[in-house]
Amino acid sequence: PADLDPRLAPFQEIGVSYLLQGSGILADDMGLGKSVMGSVAADVGGFNDVLVLTTKSTIGVWMDHLRDWTSIKPFRFHGDKTKRMKVYEEYLAYEGRKALVSSHGLARAHSSLASFGHVGAEGEPGIFNEPFDLCIVDEVHKVGVDPTNKWVRAVWRIAETCGTRWAITGTPINDVPDDLWV
Repeated sequence: PADLDPRLAPFQEIGVSYLLQGSGILADDMGLGKSVMGSVAADVGGFNDVLVLTTKSTIGVWMDHLRDWTSIKPFRFHGDKTKRMKVYEEYLAYEGRKALVSSHGLARAHSSLASFGHVGAEGEPGIFNEPFDLCIVDEVHKVGVDPTNKWVRAVWRIAETCGTRWAITGTPINDVPDDLWV
């Protein structure tokens, strides 16, 4: 897109353009601004309802990037249950482009589980199983592939409800490239 933020580095413009092609994985070295690229691509792509699942330590980074780089209003879905439900009500009431930013750890608590082989689905449909235009799973290499892991199955189920899915990670590039197949 020609109207990209001029603060982006040329390689970040390429990353944004790549993400705008559809669902996929953005795997780049750590510290190069993958969350900026994801935020800008979500904005330029015109997504209205965005779910970001990331590590607890980077929720604030995503909140800042969404505020600083986009017209998407971020909602921090974290903390105790009362606080989360209040934020979710605010999220639902907001009439505009918005993002629900939460942690990997809350994926299990707020989604039903995907079935896999003899391991059946369980639980009520959760908040994260509502349809989102875009789902971004940051540090996706942490998801893993063990179908008996409830967190893995929860993320799989969440992804099924999203129109577009982006996986973002940098760690395998530096540490364990085999993790990319996740």
